[in-house]
Amino acid sequence: PIPPLAEQHRIVAKIEELFSSLDKGIESLKTAQEQLKVYRQAVLKWAFEGRFGFAQQPRKSWKEGELPEGWEWKKISELSSVVRGGSPRPAGDLKFYNGSIPFLKVADLTKDNSMYLTSFEYTIKEAGLNKTRQIEPNTLLLTNSGATLGVPKICKLKATINDGIAAFLNLDHNHLHYLYYFWLSKTKELRTINQGAAQPNLNTNIIQDYDIPLPPTLSEQQFIVSEIEKRLSVCDKIEESIATSLQQAESLRQSILKKAFEGKLVPQDPNDEPASELLKRIKVEREKNPSAQRNIKRRKASR
Repeated sequence: PIPPLAEQHRIVAKIEELFSSLDKGIESLKTAQEQLKVYRQAVLKWAFEGRFGFAQQPRKSWKEGELPEGWEWKKISELSSVVRGGSPRPAGDLKFYNGSIPFLKVADLTKDNSMYLTSFEYTIKEAGLNKTRQIEPNTLLLTNSGATLGVPKICKLKATINDGIAAFLNLDHNHLHYLYYFWLSKTKELRTINQGAAQPNLNTNIIQDYDIPLPPTLSEQQFIVSEIEKRLSVCDKIEESIATSLQQAESLRQSILKKAFEGKLVPQDPNDEPASELLKRIKVEREKNPSAQRNIKRRKASR
């Protein structure tokens, strides 16, 4: 569709004006996404510094590493036995694989941001059980190898785990969610640990040796977990809203273009020279320049 030349100019100017506003809005939304990531990490950091209060008011001043009165540092090994999974070898051997027993891999833990793991992709047979490790439902897991190490998950299944996953056994279930959020707060830190290997990994000794700050009562742990979840829930809702807005922005971009080429984006002006006159001038110019005409034909032929 060819509008008059003056209207073409108005259309292009309007598209660029609207696209510029749209780009600024998208930039603001993406900035907000990044700020939410920072805020999430801040929430987790504050939680394990005791800043959410409980019996006491949150402190106005803070020293790094300082804990509220009554809190204490514990080694993970004091709360749980940390073990690594195993993978039947050779991988994919039908003697061990494609059975009825769930077999979890790192990808099962990292496929989404949910706290719980309730599904699986791979299975093994009874013959593979003595070459891996089986866990009970409500076991806390942590990825310990590869680029996605440091991702915690609470497994709701009775399953087996491969050697890229660590499991926390004999853990008092009252600590389950508190430890889940503790490891979530440590994901970035865990990925900076360099053990001199080409493939990043965490051995169980490193995990067991981690210090965790514990409040004096289970009720305070539960309060902290609820405060974390309250704040992160707000983040989730905002992120959903941002994602929806980004999708709408892309739809709006297409809508602007559609209206532009339907003649609905800018007003028409009866005083504009008709497009037919513009096309006549273009035809005359082409006839005056045979080489340009040949180039056009060659381009068409090459397509």
